[in-house]
Amino acid sequence: MLGLIILIPLVIVPAMGGTYKDTANVVSTVLFVSGVTVKIHLIQGPSFVYLAPTLAIINSPEFQGLNGNVCFCSCFCLV
Repeated sequence: MLGLIILIPLVIVPAMGGTYKDTANVVSTVLFVSGVTVKIHLIQGPSFVYLAPTLAIINSPEFQGLNGNVCFCSCFCLV
């Protein structure tokens, strides 16, 4: 599960134009949140189901301005 947790940020962050420092920050955040969920006895792994649509939105020219809005609105889908 650790490899899957790290693999998704390694794919998505460079696709969004992030630097190595941005990738390191996202991987650190993902590992921290994963550690918090283990402490509260909630084991949750990443899902590759959302990887293809996310990369399609990132690489689509008509959705370039919507990346922040999509990320913001996805928080409401989680709740």
